[in-house]
Amino acid sequence: MPYDDISRILVMRPGALGDVIVTLPLLAALRRQYPGSSIELMATPSYAEWLKAQGIVDAAWSIDRPAAGALFMPADAVMPAAGEFFSQFQLAVSLWKHRDETIIRALRRYLPYAVAVDPLPDERARCHAAEQILDRAVIENLLGPSTPECALQAMLPLEQPLRAARELLATAPAPRVAIHPGSGGRTKNWPAERFAAVARQLHRRCLSIVLIEGPADREAAQAFRHHAGGLPLAELSDAPLAVLAAGISLCGQLIGNDSGVTHLAAAMGVPSVVVFGPSDPCHWRPLHPETRIIRAEDHTVGSVATEAVLEASLDMLP
Repeated sequence: MPYDDISRILVMRPGALGDVIVTLPLLAALRRQYPGSSIELMATPSYAEWLKAQGIVDAAWSIDRPAAGALFMPADAVMPAAGEFFSQFQLAVSLWKHRDETIIRALRRYLPYAVAVDPLPDERARCHAAEQILDRAVIENLLGPSTPECALQAMLPLEQPLRAARELLATAPAPRVAIHPGSGGRTKNWPAERFAAVARQLHRRCLSIVLIEGPADREAAQAFRHHAGGLPLAELSDAPLAVLAAGISLCGQLIGNDSGVTHLAAAMGVPSVVVFGPSDPCHWRPLHPETRIIRAEDHTVGSVATEAVLEASLDMLP
């Protein structure tokens, strides 16, 4: 049976935005399994704070705080700050890669229960990473056997960020299509000139184009602007996460690569067309039923034709 007499649960999830969003089904399942407990998230601060503001978790903690670093210290190291912090919880759930037992042993010095759940999918299993996380949580006795389906409940944009997003998109009347030409790695990036070609075709059909650019997208976004020429663009550039989420929610569709932004669109209930390359979409596709995956047989983004992405986009429009 799952753990009893638990008032505070700390979920520790390092990683990028997509990794955190893939963890949302687990957070929802913990909420249902432990309805009287405080579900608290330790992650990159902006991600944890956003999910707290959304009501997904009850408290947000930085994965960079010194107490977390203490988990990697030698067993005989005395770290009062770690004891003071972790002793507030009765249960910790670690989603560091490869079920790091060093972390679990350290956590058990400070609180009654600690469970490791490997967040990386088994490549042999033909099911999503989020579903595998839920299955492993059941095996670890963290959840009961009647684990719910792996799904996301669409979030609503926060009020103040929504106002800010509307101001940024004031020059782009609906209907809008968001384009995100970047990602966390070049091998995932579909050529910018093909994104631009799709954007031009959509603009000719009276759709406004919204360019999304984050700190890792400079090169891809600049190349997109170059190939788009004089195409009118509204931009969400380096927007805070809550504003970016709200801006995406104002779009009818997002076209992008395998990245955290396409997972963010899924969390906001926005359909997307996603170009996949080396990553397996069986494990990493955005968790939204209206997601169209485009992937070439050789699993390289360069082999995906412009026409395939444009056709998928047009097919999904209302």
